[in-house]
Amino acid sequence: MKKTLCILTSLLLIGCDKPAEQPATQPTPEQGSADVQEGSAIPVAAPESKANVLESSGHGDIRVGMTTDDVAAKGYTVTITQPPFDEGSTCAYAKIEGLEGLSVMLDGKKIVRFDVDNTADGKPLAHNWQSTGGATIGSSHADLKRIYGETIAFEPHRYTGPEGQYAIVRDRDGKTGTVFETDGKSVERWRTGLWEEVQWVEGCA
Repeated sequence: MKKTLCILTSLLLIGCDKPAEQPATQPTPEQGSADVQEGSAIPVAAPESKANVLESSGHGDIRVGMTTDDVAAKGYTVTITQPPFDEGSTCAYAKIEGLEGLSVMLDGKKIVRFDVDNTADGKPLAHNWQSTGGATIGSSHADLKRIYGETIAFEPHRYTGPEGQYAIVRDRDGKTGTVFETDGKSVERWRTGLWEEVQWVEGCA
């Protein structure tokens, strides 16, 4: 995926028993193109629910690294909601039936990230997606610190800082992570998935 990534400059921690490390410079991603089309659907069964817990590796039997063909083979319906912007780029977004409140980022056909907004068809969901530690939209900074301890790092939000913050957690293996966006008090939205893609501030834009 040809991308220019936005820089997240703070020290990020891989694990509570690991020293802090500086993430590689991430340029802002270029806009993407894939062999998927807006509104295209791949027939797919309802996801196996695991409460509403979203791990950095995915939810139920929908996992990071799977392709839309893999998802279709499990009986889910995948609809492309945002095709790649530019020729030669591979970033797109999709919805997976049964995973309301999640937008799935694709690199070509591969799932690389989940974006949480807890709405479906513009209406708030009756439930909130939660991280494995229990963090969700509405969680306070104190909640995040209690859940993640020394593994979480805060830095000013690109657009709403210094009040707005990014709260960043990198998983122990360094391959996946989670970014919570806050208004300085509580989480407004969050995303999780592969470490490179989860740092992209503007999604596929």
